[in-house]
Amino acid sequence: MEYAIGFILLLGILVFIHEYGHYKMAKIFGIRVDIFSIGMGPKILKFQKGETEWAISLIPLGGYVKILGQDPREEIPEDQKDRAFCNKALWKRAGVVLAGPLANLIIAILVFGGLYFKGVPTASPVLGRVLHGSVAYNAGFRSGDKVVKASVSGETHNIQELHDLENLLEKNVGQNVVFDVIRLSNGTTERVSYSPEWGIAKGTALPIARKRGVITGAEYQAPAPLVSVRESSWANTHYLPPLMNVESIVLKPKLEKITWPISNLDEFYRKWSEAIAWSSKDGSNEFVIKAYAVSLDQDAAEPKLRDYTVAWNSESLPPSSPEEAGFLSPELMISQIQPGSPAEKIALQSGDRIIEINGHKLESFFDFKSKLQDFSRENKTVRISWIRNNEVMTSDITPKLDRIEDPITKTKKDQYRVGAAFITQRAPLEKVIMQTANPVKALWWGWKKTWRVTVAMLESFYHLAVGDISPKTLGGPLMIGKIAGDSFKEGIVPFLNMMSFISLNLFLLNLFPIPVLDGGHLVLFGIEAIFRRPLNVKILEIWTMTGVVLLLSLMGFVVFNDLSRFGIFGIFG
Repeated sequence: MEYAIGFILLLGILVFIHEYGHYKMAKIFGIRVDIFSIGMGPKILKFQKGETEWAISLIPLGGYVKILGQDPREEIPEDQKDRAFCNKALWKRAGVVLAGPLANLIIAILVFGGLYFKGVPTASPVLGRVLHGSVAYNAGFRSGDKVVKASVSGETHNIQELHDLENLLEKNVGQNVVFDVIRLSNGTTERVSYSPEWGIAKGTALPIARKRGVITGAEYQAPAPLVSVRESSWANTHYLPPLMNVESIVLKPKLEKITWPISNLDEFYRKWSEAIAWSSKDGSNEFVIKAYAVSLDQDAAEPKLRDYTVAWNSESLPPSSPEEAGFLSPELMISQIQPGSPAEKIALQSGDRIIEINGHKLESFFDFKSKLQDFSRENKTVRISWIRNNEVMTSDITPKLDRIEDPITKTKKDQYRVGAAFITQRAPLEKVIMQTANPVKALWWGWKKTWRVTVAMLESFYHLAVGDISPKTLGGPLMIGKIAGDSFKEGIVPFLNMMSFISLNLFLLNLFPIPVLDGGHLVLFGIEAIFRRPLNVKILEIWTMTGVVLLLSLMGFVVFNDLSRFGIFGIFG
């Protein structure tokens, strides 16, 4: 039911706004509007107000306003000729056509701006992880640093959200930038000088890998709080599971319990040391790790949240360093081996942890994936090292070149693979609430958000045109219904946020120079302005029919995508 309500509300409101833009501008210019309909097909509800019939039609896709004289074949009564669309000045006709898309643009700005009064969660400009020994680390950045300011050539820029940081890096590649960062470990503000570099990365607004300005060695998403325990280590001998997904650390002082939620791996490492110091000072000599014991067995039962008590006495004092205690990042740990793969041929096993490739120490899975591609292109065989049961093992391996589909863009690219699945999970991006009580500032933020989203949409259309994004990603009515329903269930802020995104889509799509759409009409007006006379009716009919065929073909394609995406074809075998 939520999906139906969300779909009807979302499309109903946006279609009404779009068509009302056409209607209102027509009335301003003294043009008669005969019908205003939400939906298409047979009318199920209608009433007359003045000279306009207002209606809700059966098919809840789109809507229309019937304007006198818009159809070139229409016969216009003599007493209404001065109110006909076709007899108005060219700029007035263009204004009526533009008013619909512009209404969608304006409502997006207003809704985005209005949401900033309530507070909008957005990605915080935090460096989730900085790899040890990387360019970023050597420059002075550390995991968890929050960038708050950046100075370039004497000009200071406030960094409020992650997009601000991405934009600044993009515009200042090769320039010396002084970053003010709040250090997570102690809350102090530090200054770091660094020159952004070009790198291949995915953006937060549009997750397409392309050349971008980056801080080399820094990642915005931290590793998830997945922790592996080394065999025969202190943690292992104190009954902590070999692999666990940590939810929280619970301290047990004498008065009341204190719970520290854990959101990522680095946070677990920090809190481990703090928990030991806290508990030792309190005299309790124990704390609890709430975690899920994770199994690499694909057929294992769903893990349950359990309490793991970490206790010690004077003879078994815990190492304050997580590494000394035996904790490791499982990011490069193999979870599964594909039968017949290069990994199976060199006897790699589930639980092995890759540590080097061609003598280069590895810090992350993405580091391994990138170096695997580079080295495999140079020499078909590469050398990898891994740890098994505290023993380092090394072997040459010949990766296999496969054609892999990107889960986001649905495009296929050649990629070297070893045939092993790794434990790679990322913590969600840290959020910051953007909020203001100043209406002017809220509208300014709303405009900035609208501009940013519009640019990202145009960029996605470009990538779609050149083949970087597959047409299979396009969605139709079912996809819109799911998006509308999901956001409606999440609450008013997500729903309004999604409404603004869809409204901007309508703004841009309607301006495409496709016959029947508003952009197609504007193309005709442009031609009329050049030749200083209306086009032949026959040409207009061919233009219109071409548009109808194109739109019906596109609708059929996106509906097919929807049916494939939601597995409906599978119902019929």
